Amino acid sequence: MAKVKYIRCDIYKRGIDVFIGTPEELQKWSKKTFNEDKDDEEFNRSLEKCSYGAADFHYGNGYAVVRIPEFPENPVDTAALVHELLHATVWLLWYSGVEFDNRDPINEAYTYLLEHLTRNALETEGYEEVDFSE
Repeated sequence: MAKVKYIRCDIYKRGIDVFIGTPEELQKWSKKTFNEDKDDEEFNRSLEKCSYGAADFHYGNGYAVVRIPEFPENPVDTAALVHELLHATVWLLWYSGVEFDNRDPINEAYTYLLEHLTRNALETEGYEEVDFSE
Protein backbone atom coordinates (compact mmCIF):
# COMPACT_ATOMS: atom_id res chain seq x y z
CA MET A 1 0.00 0.00 0.00
CA ALA A 2 1.41 3.38 -1.00
CA LYS A 3 1.93 6.06 1.63
CA VAL A 4 2.56 9.78 1.49
CA LYS A 5 3.68 12.42 3.95
CA TYR A 6 3.68 16.18 3.45
CA ILE A 7 6.60 17.94 5.11
CA ARG A 8 5.95 21.62 5.74
CA CYS A 9 8.71 24.19 5.40
CA ASP A 10 6.85 27.14 6.87
CA ILE A 11 9.70 29.62 6.66
CA TYR A 12 9.64 29.24 2.85
CA LYS A 13 5.83 28.92 2.65
CA ARG A 14 6.01 25.60 0.83
CA GLY A 15 6.90 21.97 1.42
CA ILE A 16 7.46 18.61 -0.16
CA ASP A 17 5.73 15.26 -0.25
CA VAL A 18 7.57 12.02 0.40
CA PHE A 19 5.80 9.26 -1.50
CA ILE A 20 6.47 5.60 -0.70
CA GLY A 21 5.31 3.28 -3.43
CA THR A 22 5.80 2.07 -6.97
CA PRO A 23 6.17 4.29 -10.02
CA GLU A 24 2.70 3.17 -11.11
CA GLU A 25 1.22 4.19 -7.75
CA LEU A 26 2.99 7.55 -8.00
CA GLN A 27 1.46 8.05 -11.45
CA LYS A 28 -2.03 7.32 -10.12
CA TRP A 29 -1.54 9.53 -7.05
CA SER A 30 -0.12 12.40 -9.09
CA LYS A 31 -3.04 12.23 -11.51
CA LYS A 32 -5.57 12.18 -8.67
CA THR A 33 -3.84 14.79 -6.49
CA PHE A 34 -2.64 17.29 -9.08
CA ASN A 35 -4.71 16.30 -12.09
CA GLU A 36 -1.33 15.80 -13.72
CA ASP A 37 -0.37 12.63 -15.54
CA LYS A 38 3.25 11.76 -14.85
CA ASP A 39 3.08 8.82 -17.27
CA ASP A 40 5.26 10.48 -19.87
CA GLU A 41 8.73 10.11 -21.39
CA GLU A 42 10.50 12.47 -18.99
CA PHE A 43 8.96 10.73 -15.97
CA ASN A 44 9.95 7.29 -17.21
CA ARG A 45 13.49 8.43 -18.11
CA SER A 46 13.86 9.89 -14.63
CA LEU A 47 12.84 6.61 -13.03
CA GLU A 48 15.23 4.61 -15.21
CA LYS A 49 18.20 6.78 -14.18
CA CYS A 50 17.45 6.82 -10.46
CA SER A 51 19.42 4.79 -7.98
CA TYR A 52 17.31 2.33 -6.02
CA GLY A 53 14.16 3.59 -7.71
CA ALA A 54 14.19 6.87 -5.77
CA ALA A 55 13.33 10.06 -7.63
CA ASP A 56 12.23 13.61 -7.11
CA PHE A 57 9.86 15.63 -9.27
CA HIS A 58 9.55 19.39 -9.26
CA TYR A 59 6.52 21.50 -9.84
CA GLY A 60 6.47 25.14 -10.91
CA ASN A 61 5.73 26.57 -7.47
CA GLY A 62 8.84 25.30 -5.70
CA TYR A 63 7.03 22.17 -4.52
CA ALA A 64 8.65 18.76 -4.98
CA VAL A 65 7.69 15.12 -4.58
CA VAL A 66 10.32 12.60 -3.52
CA ARG A 67 9.46 8.98 -4.32
CA ILE A 68 11.11 6.03 -2.66
CA PRO A 69 10.10 2.41 -3.19
CA GLU A 70 9.92 1.57 0.53
CA PHE A 71 10.64 3.09 3.91
CA PRO A 72 14.43 3.06 4.46
CA GLU A 73 15.56 0.14 6.61
CA ASN A 74 19.30 0.26 5.90
CA PRO A 75 22.10 2.74 5.16
CA VAL A 76 21.88 2.28 1.37
CA ASP A 77 18.16 3.13 1.24
CA THR A 78 18.62 6.00 3.71
CA ALA A 79 21.43 7.43 1.57
CA ALA A 80 19.20 7.23 -1.54
CA LEU A 81 16.45 9.11 0.32
CA VAL A 82 18.87 11.82 1.47
CA HIS A 83 20.21 12.08 -2.09
CA GLU A 84 16.71 12.86 -3.36
CA LEU A 85 15.96 15.16 -0.44
CA LEU A 86 19.00 17.23 -1.37
CA HIS A 87 17.56 17.70 -4.87
CA ALA A 88 14.29 18.84 -3.26
CA THR A 89 16.21 21.15 -0.90
CA VAL A 90 18.07 22.81 -3.76
CA TRP A 91 14.87 23.21 -5.77
CA LEU A 92 12.84 24.64 -2.89
CA LEU A 93 15.54 27.13 -1.92
CA TRP A 94 16.31 28.13 -5.50
CA TYR A 95 12.63 28.78 -6.09
CA SER A 96 12.52 30.83 -2.86
CA GLY A 97 15.41 32.99 -4.04
CA VAL A 98 18.12 31.52 -1.82
CA GLU A 99 21.17 31.00 -4.00
CA PHE A 100 23.80 28.40 -3.22
CA ASP A 101 27.30 29.87 -3.10
CA ASN A 102 30.00 27.22 -3.15
CA ARG A 103 32.49 29.83 -1.92
CA ASP A 104 30.55 30.09 1.33
CA PRO A 105 31.65 27.18 3.54
CA ILE A 106 28.58 27.50 5.74
CA ASN A 107 25.45 27.43 3.53
CA GLU A 108 23.31 26.98 6.62
CA ALA A 109 20.00 27.48 4.79
CA TYR A 110 20.73 24.33 2.79
CA THR A 111 22.05 22.22 5.64
CA TYR A 112 19.25 23.12 8.06
CA LEU A 113 16.55 22.51 5.45
CA LEU A 114 18.09 19.16 4.45
CA GLU A 115 18.24 18.21 8.14
CA HIS A 116 14.58 19.20 8.60
CA LEU A 117 13.43 17.22 5.56
CA THR A 118 15.51 14.16 6.45
CA ARG A 119 14.40 14.06 10.07
CA ASN A 120 10.74 14.34 9.08
CA ALA A 121 10.99 11.84 6.23
CA LEU A 122 12.57 9.26 8.54
CA GLU A 123 9.93 9.66 11.26
CA THR A 124 7.26 7.05 10.65
CA GLU A 125 4.51 9.20 12.17
CA GLY A 126 2.52 11.25 9.73
CA TYR A 127 2.55 8.94 6.73
CA GLU A 128 -0.95 8.34 5.39
CA GLU A 129 -2.09 5.46 3.23
CA VAL A 130 -3.02 6.56 -0.26
CA ASP A 131 -6.59 5.89 -1.29
CA PHE A 132 -6.83 5.27 -5.02
CA SER A 133 -10.59 4.79 -5.06
CA GLU A 134 -12.61 7.30 -7.04
